[in-house]
Amino acid sequence: MAVEWLALSIFDLQSHFTLCFRRLVLDVHIIRDGLTVTSIGEEIGEYRKVKFHSDVEFELFLKMELRRRLRNNKVS
Repeated sequence: MAVEWLALSIFDLQSHFTLCFRRLVLDVHIIRDGLTVTSIGEEIGEYRKVKFHSDVEFELFLKMELRRRLRNNKVS
């Protein structure tokens, strides 16, 4: 898997996007040099909010999370 990024300078000082992969939904909010990712899981009360300070950190998180979900889906 490869993640390609546009330069953050292309975006306004604040941007939002949603990433959906199967049952994973991530709400991403970019403010200047920080990314905040919020996810709400399938379980009741499952909520996670994580801040990243670089696109590299966020890319590693995405790769690990998507691989984990693919692996767990094959086991089920």
